[in-house]
Amino acid sequence: MPRTANQSLPMVFVKIKGLKKGSKDLYFECKKKIGDGYQIEPGTESITNIEGAVTKIGSSEYTHEGEVIKFVEMYLNDGVEVMKLTLGLNNLTTSLLNSLRGCEKVGVVKLSIYRNKAGYPSIFVTNDGERTEWAWKHEDLGKMVEVHKVGNQTVVDSSVRDAFLLEELQYIEIVGEVPETSINKTVETAVENVAGHDMPLVGEEPLDSEDDLPF
Repeated sequence: MPRTANQSLPMVFVKIKGLKKGSKDLYFECKKKIGDGYQIEPGTESITNIEGAVTKIGSSEYTHEGEVIKFVEMYLNDGVEVMKLTLGLNNLTTSLLNSLRGCEKVGVVKLSIYRNKAGYPSIFVTNDGERTEWAWKHEDLGKMVEVHKVGNQTVVDSSVRDAFLLEELQYIEIVGEVPETSINKTVETAVENVAGHDMPLVGEEPLDSEDDLPF
């Protein structure tokens, strides 16, 4: 019988590094809480894939320098530990949520991050071993984003799209069962031949507040 999602397991805190313009590497940074701080797990410096049964997904927020920052929290149980994936609201997260919302039910999910042919961070999602499909057309999501010039700078306002995605989190149906066999994080080469799964960007580079996330 599958194990329950509430089984007590060690917690690993995960976020994606390398989303900012000019970053060379793109990977899942995995940390464990040690005392009052966080320490990177040895041997996880180049993780490009994580996999586990999704047991919970939601949003949270905190205040940074007077600004309220909202982000997505997703829990994956791989049978050995629980990974708490924290995601800023950006193009890559939009693509992920679009994929999850397109599933009838979300079970064991594999997330693979890579740079597409244009060099932008991208994510490929499978659910129970099957490629996912998007819930919304990228053109429709793009209409929720405003791009305008302020002097010599391009300003992208994605607040309407972000609010829509956070509202849609409640409609992602989760199976919540953990397989008997353990699932391990892996290091693999970039995903290829996934045309149609790259979320076209609105505006300029997909800047992310990864350094402002709460760990």
